[in-house]
Amino acid sequence: MQLIPVMLGVSFLAFCLLNLLPGGTAIAILGSTATNAQIAELNHKLGLDRPFWTRYGVWLWHVLHGNLGSSLITSQSVVHTIAQRLPTTVELVTLAMIFALTAAIIFAVIVARKPYGIVDWIGRAFSMTSLSVPGFVLALLLILLVAVKLHWLPAEGFTPLSAGIVPNLKTMALPVLATSFDLFAGYSRILRADMIDQYNTEDYVLTARSKGISSWRILSHHVLKNSLFSMITVVGARFGVLIGGAVVTENIFGLPGMGQLLQSSIYNRDYTVVQGEVIVIACAVVGMNLITDLSYLFLDPRVRYGSVGN
Repeated sequence: MQLIPVMLGVSFLAFCLLNLLPGGTAIAILGSTATNAQIAELNHKLGLDRPFWTRYGVWLWHVLHGNLGSSLITSQSVVHTIAQRLPTTVELVTLAMIFALTAAIIFAVIVARKPYGIVDWIGRAFSMTSLSVPGFVLALLLILLVAVKLHWLPAEGFTPLSAGIVPNLKTMALPVLATSFDLFAGYSRILRADMIDQYNTEDYVLTARSKGISSWRILSHHVLKNSLFSMITVVGARFGVLIGGAVVTENIFGLPGMGQLLQSSIYNRDYTVVQGEVIVIACAVVGMNLITDLSYLFLDPRVRYGSVGN
């Protein structure tokens, strides 16, 4: 039930910010040479001359009935517009999360057995660099090195999955790397610290060693499983950051996803499309946090939500 006021608050704040932007949809459509009479006529036609609360109330009423409206620029259904762009963003976010998690788990398992070794120092230096350098800078460096200098992968463009898995992955490789650098830095630092702490202090590790179980098996089958609880929280908390990074990445690499659509819609003052995207993104972030909370019940049956009995 707490998700409902969160969604209302996000939609209201987005609606307020859009109305504070200079210019307007009429100017974006007619151009800077349009007269005041032409602008007023188009605003009346689009319903943009009505009071703020009236427009927000009408929009919210339509959303509650499953209608996100139509684009003020193209007159196309917002639901249809978002549905065309959503698969690209979902693929980018999913691949980036999988790549970052896999790399972080491999790194943490190796380092937990021998901390402060060469692998640990390299990994931590890479993590600090990824956290210190903005994502768009890393994306541009990847384009310069991999695409321009080495000619290994295309610098921009997108090939859908329907055209083949390999061509699709070639166009998604650089965007996924650029998006996952920051994720890997956060994931690896949390998982590394938790695994090292458990491996050196927990009694179940000493018990496993006394039974003759190898260090690699202890780390991969026992320590890693227990450390994933902290990772679940980090993954859920950083999902919003991942979505925000995808917006920048899609515009740099020319991916036809939600981020590129959001940028162009804000530039054109296409309020209905921006509001529709905000709702979809907010639902995704809030839904991910809910899934994160519920996942504890499946990973550890001892976890229970609600009031504590006597």
